[in-house]
Order: sequence, then structure tokens, then C-alpha cells
Amino acid sequence: MLAEHFPVVIKMLNTPWNSEESLPLNVQTTGVESAASDVGAPLPTGRKINSIYVAGIMLAALTAVIGWKLVNYNSEARQVKTLETLLQGSSSPLTVTTSGNGQSLVLVRTQRDLDWSTQRLLREHYQQPVTLKKIAALEEEIETELDKQLPGLLKVDLTLPCQPVIRWLKGNYPAPDNKIIKQTLTDFLGCPIKSRLESYNATELIHKAEQGLT
Repeated sequence: MLAEHFPVVIKMLNTPWNSEESLPLNVQTTGVESAASDVGAPLPTGRKINSIYVAGIMLAALTAVIGWKLVNYNSEARQVKTLETLLQGSSSPLTVTTSGNGQSLVLVRTQRDLDWSTQRLLREHYQQPVTLKKIAALEEEIETELDKQLPGLLKVDLTLPCQPVIRWLKGNYPAPDNKIIKQTLTDFLGCPIKSRLESYNATELIHKAEQGLT
């Protein structure tokens, strides 16, 4: 009867008293201390090496791209200079530049200059790829492309090929988009382009036509 109301715990002599609740507390404390030590621990050496390795690869790739662009630019500049030297003596001024794909481009005004330039390059055994074209032919090519995007297009003037003049007729349609015009021009010409847009109304156009300027 006494045992039911007053539980008795029996322990061996010389054995210390232990509390069962203290064990989970000790385990929890140990876990907190372990987490704190993990936070304060330095990054493994392997991670540092990987970060340095990735950064090195990115730097090497960037250097290679910049170097390739510089070499390509210098190569194009040398080819332009060589062609200008070889083609000295034409009957009318010609323009040596690059096309949109980076190939050398020689623009001439007359068929005579086109024939003379072709024979000159053959005689000098010029081996690099080059395109010879009349300015009027290139104007027509650009006009065909721009006509799809620029309503009211009148004329593309390449008297100065790297400074083209775009003439268009004002009408009931949106104003020309300079970005589209510039992108179209750079598809045909590789030189730095400074284009100019000239707009006309019907009266001005008739006046220009009478003067023979269009």
C-alpha cells in the first residue's frame, strides 16, 4: 500500500543520482555548439581553388575575345590600306571600305573604273577576297531593302558611301525609325556610318525635280 502512494527508487551503494531529463539537454547544447562552430569555420580549400579556377577561365576567355577583335580590326585596316595603294590612278575617285560581313569592298562610279580596278587587281595577283561594285548598284540594293521598312522612300544617295543620305516623302505614315535605317545600312557597309535623313513634301519634290536635283 505504501509502495503505491510513495514510489521508492532503489540504487546501488556508491552510485551517484542521475536525471533522465539532463541527457536531451546535453544533446541539444552539443548541437548548437556544433552549428556555431560550422558557421565560423573558413571555406574549404577546394572551394577557394574552384572559385579562382573559374575566374581565371573567364578572364582568359575575355582576353581571347578582345584579342581576336583587335587582330580582325587590324587585318581589315591593312587590307583597306593595301587596296587603296594598289588602286591609285583610277579615272575618278573610288572608295575602299568593308562590306557588312567584313570583306573588302571597292565602290566605283563608272563601268570604266570597275573594269580598270578588276584588271589592276588581277595584274597585281591580289589574293584576298574583295568585292568591286558600282555605287549605283549598291544604292539600288539598299533601296530595295529599305523600301520594305520605310514608306515614302525616294532615294539612297551614296555619293559619300560612309555618309549616306536617305531622302523620303512625307505622308500619312509613321516617321522613319533611325535605328532600323542604321541597321540596314550596316548590313551593307562596314565603315562607321553617319547617315542623314532628308524629308520632302510634294511641293518641294516638284521643285527639286524641276531643278534636276532628284
